[in-house]
Amino acid sequence: VTRPLSDVLVLDFSHVIASPVVGRSLLEHGATVIKLVTYARPRRHLFDEEANAGKLTYELSLDTEAGKARLWALLRAADVLIDGYTDGVLARHGFAIDDVLGVCPHLVYCQVACYGFDGPFAGKKGFQQNANFCAGVAGLEDEELLGYQLVSQIDYATGFLGAYAVVLGLTRRRL
Repeated sequence: VTRPLSDVLVLDFSHVIASPVVGRSLLEHGATVIKLVTYARPRRHLFDEEANAGKLTYELSLDTEAGKARLWALLRAADVLIDGYTDGVLARHGFAIDDVLGVCPHLVYCQVACYGFDGPFAGKKGFQQNANFCAGVAGLEDEELLGYQLVSQIDYATGFLGAYAVVLGLTRRRL
């Protein structure tokens, strides 16, 4: 059976849950997903088994010219780039969003960030539990709700919505 995204190549710079779920969701619909890793960065194997199952893994160092050249070659061939790093990480390595889209205008670029890209927390690292505290949800004194907060349902929902946004971007590109 041919799945709807079987002709889509995704490059996945992600970690933990929310951004890896974007790629995992696209993979479930047939996309080829290449998880770009550097072994200098600590891996979270529990999350790798859950959110990264089925992805191809490719080690890449953006600290070398060879690694940067490999990434540019991959970007030219890819349909989607998932950027789940803190805002500015790829830019500091020479891959600012405007530069990437200037070279690869066909690319659907998906960024996932806990706090968004403007405002007082822009560029800060965070996970669902951090966002719960910032939003005041974690301050509620309901024991049942507290247990519910420990499950990463918002991280998963973020990943599913990110995948939906990517599919919309691919559809728009094909129209």
